[in-house]
Amino acid sequence: MGRSDLVLTWEEANGLAPAGYSGAGVTSTSFLQLPLLLVYGDGTVIGFRNAPAAGTPPMLPPLFVRQLDAAGMRELLVTADQDRLLRRRSYRSATAEQTPDAGLTTLTISANGQTYVHRAYGRTIDSSGARRQLNRFIERLTDLDALASPGHVTPAELYRPNSYAVRAQPVDERVGADDGTGEAAGGESTNVVVWPTGAGSLADAQRCLVVRGPEVDRVLAAATSRTRFRDGATVYQATVRVLLPGLSGC
Repeated sequence: MGRSDLVLTWEEANGLAPAGYSGAGVTSTSFLQLPLLLVYGDGTVIGFRNAPAAGTPPMLPPLFVRQLDAAGMRELLVTADQDRLLRRRSYRSATAEQTPDAGLTTLTISANGQTYVHRAYGRTIDSSGARRQLNRFIERLTDLDALASPGHVTPAELYRPNSYAVRAQPVDERVGADDGTGEAAGGESTNVVVWPTGAGSLADAQRCLVVRGPEVDRVLAAATSRTRFRDGATVYQATVRVLLPGLSGC
């Protein structure tokens, strides 16, 4: 399997957002939603890392990259098999289903020519039966050093994306916050920067625009949730999603 071939994807929708990530933009959070952890066929692991609690949130989510070796990949799949996740299972729970907005967990594993999709609504509410094993495996995913054993996974490094999906809409550059005061909470004003030449027009990004390039990387890496972009004579508020390998496109 190659880098873009997904072996494992862990997603949390709605109720369980990644720690330290507060994406700001002009569209629903579903556009911004990224898996919490992805494992690729070559052992590449991409996931969320904790961001500083203070200060203005970055526009791009805080992501890390690690590398599992062959033994670490085997241990990952052996652990999944031990928790009976290399088979199809039901996670229905009357208790969880009575809880509104509990969040939906989706864990997808591809192994031995098969793909197994595990979905549990309100996963942490009920820990009996199959849910107990799903919860145990996900808890292990959060500690790859222990799961893969020492020496079989590299230290976490900052993940540097190279392509992005953008949605944008024109705004009044004098308006700096949703309340129309011209300043963010605590008196912090917005920052207007020039959109990179040749990256594509933000006028075409009301639905979605895929952008890439070194200058785009530089500008978006420095942007925060209060950054606005000037493209021509117009200022835009943008929502940006990192395009990860295997999850490209709008």
